[in-house]
Amino acid sequence: MFGRVRKKFMIVAMCSIFIVLVSILGTINIVNYIGVVRVGDSAIAALKEGGGQFNARPEPEMPPEMPFYTRYFTVTLDGAGEIAETDLNRIVSVTEEQAAGYAKDAFASGSESGFYGVFRYGVLETSGGNKMYIFVDCSVGLDNFSNFLLASIVIGGAGVAVVFVLIFVFSGRIMKPVADSYKRQRQFITDAGHELKTPLTIIGANTELVEMQGGRSEWTRSIREQTARLSSLTEKLVYLARTEEQTAVTMFEFSLSDAVEESVKSFAAVAGSRGVTIACDIRKGISYIGNEEMIRRLVALLADNAIKYTDGNFIKVSLKTEKNRCIMKMSNAASYMEDGDLDGLFERFVRGDTSRNSETGGSGIGLSVARAIAEAHKGKIKAECRGGIVDFTVTL
Repeated sequence: MFGRVRKKFMIVAMCSIFIVLVSILGTINIVNYIGVVRVGDSAIAALKEGGGQFNARPEPEMPPEMPFYTRYFTVTLDGAGEIAETDLNRIVSVTEEQAAGYAKDAFASGSESGFYGVFRYGVLETSGGNKMYIFVDCSVGLDNFSNFLLASIVIGGAGVAVVFVLIFVFSGRIMKPVADSYKRQRQFITDAGHELKTPLTIIGANTELVEMQGGRSEWTRSIREQTARLSSLTEKLVYLARTEEQTAVTMFEFSLSDAVEESVKSFAAVAGSRGVTIACDIRKGISYIGNEEMIRRLVALLADNAIKYTDGNFIKVSLKTEKNRCIMKMSNAASYMEDGDLDGLFERFVRGDTSRNSETGGSGIGLSVARAIAEAHKGKIKAECRGGIVDFTVTL
């Protein structure tokens, strides 16, 4: 159990750290990229102001060193997209053929600005309907951006790995006191259950002796009922504690169809005495790998619960397979229940109708045992009420 809790804690912690780290590094890299674009656009805007050249007297908002470190070239195209003029005086890494190709590709795209490789370009409308394509070299800024992006990925990945190791180590230490406390609690329940068996047996025996000597009375009958109720509660608590303690359940293949049908039929007489009919729709030949004794107990607990808490005259039991899973459903009428999910019934000592407790003698622990058995088989159980009908669905 605590292994699953620890795993969930590690997953939540790692996902939270990963999201925060990606958000921070992603924001920084986006800001860096926007900065590269802004520098390129600023240079292009200054060159547009000068008709393809930097003005001798630069604008106040333009860095004074920009004309000296900016590498750029211009290509002027006529209305048909043919080369009219090329200026490569401020760059040596681009040939006229390459410059012409860049300009024609930009012209064909129809975009007024963007990136072509490491060059940021913009378009200036000139006289005669010509277009001057201004290409500014942003390789330095893009290289810095790429290097920082790579460094952030590597450092971020290493950081996540280190955090994972730390969480893995310290989560065990954090969970250990809680796990120890929970183990002591379960051990206490088991020990207390064993200690209660003897006095309960003595009380039952003494009650029989009193009835043999003085006959039965409402007092001895009440003692018998409460002793039986306490014995059942103790037995279920001990069983629940043992089920939760088990790290592995002994499993083997058995006929699930037969186990469900036989378990349900054993309650036919009890149901009949209360005017309740059990209708079965169990598919034959369904096999399952699990603990047969535990599965039979699961079915018995659900059947007992349905008989105790139904206010109708029927109980429906079905078993089928769906997508390689075995699905058992047990339904009973319960007009006193509100529609909706009833998963809270699987908590310990929770009962759906407290006004019926004195009638049924329920302890509120049976469904907790049923859930523990389902979870021990890597399955799940859920309850819901629709139109006054309560459905318990077990998926194995």
